[in-house]
Amino acid sequence: MTQQHLAEDPIDILEQEARAVAQCFGITASDDAAAMFVERILLRLGGENIYVPKKRQQDRQRIRDEIRRRFNGTNGGALAREFGVSARWVRLIASER
Repeated sequence: MTQQHLAEDPIDILEQEARAVAQCFGITASDDAAAMFVERILLRLGGENIYVPKKRQQDRQRIRDEIRRRFNGTNGGALAREFGVSARWVRLIASER
């Protein structure tokens, strides 16, 4: 995620994404559809703290499996850089064999 996204309001991000989806499906009133979507999200989840992971569970599992497969005891730093994780996490995952 870029620094620009970090500074944006999460509600604005939801609305932008909802508008983009509406446009992809040819909805002519994409602004209205996006506003209704955000309103529904706020009604259902307003006041909650929600953690949004960077990757889906399947992606995380695939990364874990790949690290276990490729770790040779000396390439923890390289694997960490490749997968965007810490070298400590690579060693932890590799030790779970």
